[in-house]
Amino acid sequence: TTFVRDTFPAGVERTGGAITGSGWDCSTSTATQLTCSSTQTVAMNGTFPDITVPMRVTASPSTTVTNTACVTNANEPAAKTLAGGDTTNCNSAVLKTGCTGIC
Repeated sequence: TTFVRDTFPAGVERTGGAITGSGWDCSTSTATQLTCSSTQTVAMNGTFPDITVPMRVTASPSTTVTNTACVTNANEPAAKTLAGGDTTNCNSAVLKTGCTGIC
């Protein structure tokens, strides 16, 4: 099983719309944290289907917001348990504020 966890940073909030992603179970997600799991298998160098989360950036236009999501799978050699707070398989993205649509 593969897990994705993302605790939303200050300045970003979930809008309450449905979280979608083919083959992902995100039913335990909350207003402040995304928690999804998938039992799909992916070939080497393959990718999982996207997870879409309706979000709103609430930070002021001059603020930089960095969001980090972590992905783990027990079959990955470098994988660690999420409960331990490991960030080995985490990726960050800087969200631009003060814009509408895709920025």
